[in-house]
Amino acid sequence: MLGRAVDLPQLAGSADELRASLTSLTRFGLEKIEFSCLTPLFLPHFSGRGWRPKNGHTAIVTAKLGTHVVTTDPVALTSDPQFYTELSWELESQIIRRLKVDHVPIRVECHSISKRGKQECLGYIIMPLATAVLGVESDPNWHKLLGGPSVPHKKPPSIRLALCLRNTKVRLSF
Repeated sequence: MLGRAVDLPQLAGSADELRASLTSLTRFGLEKIEFSCLTPLFLPHFSGRGWRPKNGHTAIVTAKLGTHVVTTDPVALTSDPQFYTELSWELESQIIRRLKVDHVPIRVECHSISKRGKQECLGYIIMPLATAVLGVESDPNWHKLLGGPSVPHKKPPSIRLALCLRNTKVRLSF
């Protein structure tokens, strides 16, 4: 059985309780059991408003958490684009805790892409990771995009999203 991995959906109890239970399994002939607890961090509910449409351009949203980068699928650049992609990272709970303590933010950038592949930044927002609470899905909020091209006497474009932490997913290897 050596080298097999199993994903277990949400288990009750802490990681220490699970570790204690797993060590008792070694009495049944399993020599080595390793496990890691992954906590999905995700950004759902993407939509935009007040964007400046351009003919033949597409829009993407990129989210950066430290060195981890995730991107939505491209959609047509309209005044109110709808993104049907959920951006997520699966990180160990200790890493998420460390990122929160270090005040590492999530940078969400919006770009338009021309038919020739040229990218233009439409703006960005900075989301503090500390606002994510485990198991609590917050309502999505509108955020004004910063750093995009400015147009006098017009409101800046905005994006609607929420930041959530899902319950822990456990991965066993034996």
